[in-house]
Amino acid sequence: MSPFISPAAFRHYGISGSFGFADPTLDLAIGYITSHIAPDATNDPRTRALRAALMKSATTT
Repeated sequence: MSPFISPAAFRHYGISGSFGFADPTLDLAIGYITSHIAPDATNDPRTRALRAALMKSATTT
């Protein structure tokens, strides 16, 4: 989820591939939790697709 959508945005990744993201400027937030520990969470196809959808949604709003 880099680069951030706005300077006010923030995120946090968890060890299992979970993450949280919020952008108060856009009134946008998401939490994603997985039930397994991913060896390479940033390259998980589900996580990549979710981040891409989030960015698309935020930039078209």
